[in-house]
Amino acid sequence: EFYNEKDGEVLKERAIKEAMHELGHVFGLAHCKNPRCVMHFSNSIIDTDYKGKNYCKRCLNKLKRNLEGRE
Repeated sequence: EFYNEKDGEVLKERAIKEAMHELGHVFGLAHCKNPRCVMHFSNSIIDTDYKGKNYCKRCLNKLKRNLEGRE
């Protein structure tokens, strides 16, 4: 939709990435320097499309530690 024709799958993937990113913040993660990590700051839709939809190993480990403290 941004810069290209409408594509439901692309829109869905972008929404998943942004939801995962914001949930990461809810659970104490900061922005990540790894451009493929879902916690990487997106300054444009191109950045969002480039990053993955998963947490990098470092962010995933921090997320697990943060969640263990909530039990």
